[in-house]
Amino acid sequence: TPPIEGLMQEGTEYGLKKGIFFSKLFKQGQDIIDELKKPEVKRVMVVGAGY
Repeated sequence: TPPIEGLMQEGTEYGLKKGIFFSKLFKQGQDIIDELKKPEVKRVMVVGAGY
């Protein structure tokens, strides 16, 4: 069996990478939400949905 320290280190590294990945995704999501909140973008979306 591998030493526990090695496993913990691997797990932390994996967790960090996953955390960075998700925070990037979250940031992009926030940017998109902010874009959609702009009145001119809303208008375009409403017009687009009307077709």
